[in-house]
Amino acid sequence: MPGAPLLIVPYALDSNDMKFFHPNGFAEPGEFVRYVEAALKVLVAEGRRGAPKLLNIGLHLRISGRPARFEAVERILELLRDWGELVWVARRLDIARHWRQHHPP
Repeated sequence: MPGAPLLIVPYALDSNDMKFFHPNGFAEPGEFVRYVEAALKVLVAEGRRGAPKLLNIGLHLRISGRPARFEAVERILELLRDWGELVWVARRLDIARHWRQHHPP
């Protein structure tokens, strides 16, 4: 199909700041941070066992960019830095390039 993307990265709704708008979602920044931290712990453990995974963290300027919610972004970035080389923080473009390089057609 002409113009089709080479790689489709799934868009996760659970680790997404949209949950600030959901009635059963995040009420304060710490809930979002704790959720992402719990997901990272599981996925890093799976990666250590030889099955690396992908975690999408959805951020939107008009949601996480609000002053009271931006604390979550800062804390999540700190959390990712603390994991060091155990996690790869990548843009979708980085993932697509990696895939093309390591999994050619």
